[in-house]
Amino acid sequence: MSCWTALRSLSAATQVGILFTLLLVQLGEEVAAAAGNGGSWEVVVQNAGIASMHTAVTHYGNVVLLDRTNIGPSQLPLPPGVCRNNPQDRVSKHDCTAHSAVYTPGTNNIRPLFIFTDTWCSSGQFRADGTLVQTGGDADGNSKIRTYSPCPSSGTCNWVETTTPLQLGRWYASNQQLPDGTEIVVGGRGAFTVEFVPANGRGQYNVPLLTATNDAQNDNYYPFVHLLPNNELFIFANRDSILYNWQTHTTVKNFPTIPGEPRNYPSAGSSVMLPATAASGWTYAEILICGGSQFGAFQNPSRQLPASQTCGRILPLAKNPAWVMENMPTRRNMGDMVLLPTRQVLIINGAENGSQGWGDATNAVLNPVLYNPGFAAGTRFQTMTATTIPRVYHSTANLLPDGRILVAGSNTHQFYTFTQPFPTELRIEAYSPPYLTQGAAQPAIVSAPAAIGYGQSFAVTVSFSAVPSGVIELNLLSAPFVTHSYAQGQRLLQLGVSAPTKVAGGYSITTTSPPSAVIAPSAYYMLFAVANGVPSVAAWLVLSSSSSSYSLAALFNIYYDAAFFSELVFFSAVAGTAVQSVNMYLFGYFRVGLKLVPNDSAGVLTAFYLSSGGNAHDEFDFEFLGNSSGQPYVLQTNIFAAGVGGREQRINLWFDPRADFHTYTVIWNPQSLSMYVDDVMIRVFQNHENEGQAYPNSQGLGVYSSSFEASSWVTQGGKVPIDYSQAPFVSSYSNYGIDSCVFEATSPTACSNPPSGTWWNAQEYQSVPSYRVTQLQWVKTNYMIYNYCTDTARYPTPPFECTAPLF
Repeated sequence: MSCWTALRSLSAATQVGILFTLLLVQLGEEVAAAAGNGGSWEVVVQNAGIASMHTAVTHYGNVVLLDRTNIGPSQLPLPPGVCRNNPQDRVSKHDCTAHSAVYTPGTNNIRPLFIFTDTWCSSGQFRADGTLVQTGGDADGNSKIRTYSPCPSSGTCNWVETTTPLQLGRWYASNQQLPDGTEIVVGGRGAFTVEFVPANGRGQYNVPLLTATNDAQNDNYYPFVHLLPNNELFIFANRDSILYNWQTHTTVKNFPTIPGEPRNYPSAGSSVMLPATAASGWTYAEILICGGSQFGAFQNPSRQLPASQTCGRILPLAKNPAWVMENMPTRRNMGDMVLLPTRQVLIINGAENGSQGWGDATNAVLNPVLYNPGFAAGTRFQTMTATTIPRVYHSTANLLPDGRILVAGSNTHQFYTFTQPFPTELRIEAYSPPYLTQGAAQPAIVSAPAAIGYGQSFAVTVSFSAVPSGVIELNLLSAPFVTHSYAQGQRLLQLGVSAPTKVAGGYSITTTSPPSAVIAPSAYYMLFAVANGVPSVAAWLVLSSSSSSYSLAALFNIYYDAAFFSELVFFSAVAGTAVQSVNMYLFGYFRVGLKLVPNDSAGVLTAFYLSSGGNAHDEFDFEFLGNSSGQPYVLQTNIFAAGVGGREQRINLWFDPRADFHTYTVIWNPQSLSMYVDDVMIRVFQNHENEGQAYPNSQGLGVYSSSFEASSWVTQGGKVPIDYSQAPFVSSYSNYGIDSCVFEATSPTACSNPPSGTWWNAQEYQSVPSYRVTQLQWVKTNYMIYNYCTDTARYPTPPFECTAPLF
């Protein structure tokens, strides 16, 4: 049996027959807002400089804001000397202003980001490693795939425009992460197909629904796409929907037409999949769609037709699925639907008349509505406190880790316009739902794993000053990509929990992670503890398709008494401290976040590395060479293959690695081994076995980290020794991640060929794309202080890999 983690598909027979009474039990417990408490609003940024058409919360808790580029200058300047020179731009061919930014809640800081091609009405989704993959747009961006690898708010991460295009230009498409680690991109303007990113050999596949729903005003843009627990997709466009098998590229079932108005762009309804629950055996799936515009509202904007007032619910895996309709308190189009940690749905933003489009709506809806899915029909809606800022076309709403809703954007004009009705909105607000404003005690997560595999038991410690009335819920929420009233990839999973047990520091709750990537695609999730209807601030947790991705305590065997959960500490020369992985691995993705020893770290070596051990060992090293206070850290990397090393390279880091966490990554597949600092490739070692050079592809490697004294050589060649008066020497760890094959000596070839669809074995990582070549050259030119390839005293003839061309 292969050791690769298998996805556990659920049989269709287990998906049907959900009792309505079970629905009420699972979705209705203790989630009502306090009577008379409608929450509160706060303007957190008076002028963000851009109107965010697309918004996404990263696993660092900061928020990516993204507008379009062909809109003329924004009010957010790029850094000095940085300008966008794009002869294809329709408005500003030389533009020194930003059209994307990262916002930090709390400090409310805005950092401009550089985006080159046009992202107007594009789509996106986070992949397993936390990278935001962003696709399509207009004009020169129509076929683009872009990536943003998040970093702490003190970092310098930025957008990367990849050289691999979409197979078809897509404008107004929708993305959904799949269990195989890829994203499906569905539809778009004039696009009646789906494709995959990365494609992994797959082409485009026609979806008849998209053609059939393409009416006179194109009410099938931004189709609603939800991954169901039977590993099929619910796809909704206009008023019709299907069950779609993304593996066979076939329509499995056509659902009844929803009553009422068109629901997709430009008619502007919204959709969520209601919470999935462990109590239902993860078989429950129900879709909620609310709002929309009358047919003809987009074609005849002067009529300002009343918007839809209806919501529809459907159980797509039931034997005879049918829409069950109900009315909202007011008509609404362009409403964003946000899943809350309490398993409620917040409907926010929008207008009562018209449709999406420039100047095509009136009568903004200022009051959010709270929807309680488990309440009886007729009692589910509660009207919340109104904002004073209209949010209509091109607005967004995203759940923050602290439980607030970040509300941004609103630009119903072709360009930035501040004099007409509904002026371009550059303010950012935060809405606090009733659970944050009713004065009740709030739980806090004291400890939780940073990463976990599927179907694994783990414990969470929660402090809570009140007495829990029943269980303390543990709910996982994804971080969606929000645009045009639809949160792509939004998902809530209610975990099964034990009764809370009183322990030192609070209550301990035991739970089990979702069983497979079908239920919860591998990604970063916000873990909320909910006690007495009040959620904690979330802890970020990454679910991995590898059964070997855990928190430090589970991922590593701890050696020495001074090694702790999130730190490596040593005090004297008696012993350093180290950790070692439980398993050995062959090929994969290996990541750690490190904040290095602060202040005077002369003589201290901190290392993160993979090694097979033995005389003919394979090994890949990140070695951080400490220095005197105020002097730069040096990063040394080295690669061994079949016992041959001597491939040292040294760089000065372009940031202070002591000030904050930065991510250090190895991506290793049968063709190439690459090493990264944050999202910058710093070196690559490719497979040239056909030319007689050894390449690491047959031995299992353990993952190690260590910190110890190495005064004899680490700092200025041993000139500056360690100063133990500076002890303890503490290096801090976070953001661990492994996606790999567990190597077994009894079956040494089981890991040799990564299965089709493995993201880190995609073409982008087997070769070196041009933008990565640019990164390598940037590091070499600006930061490299030693390169074995140019050390003629050691190597009069450069080693083969130094002169071999990159592929």
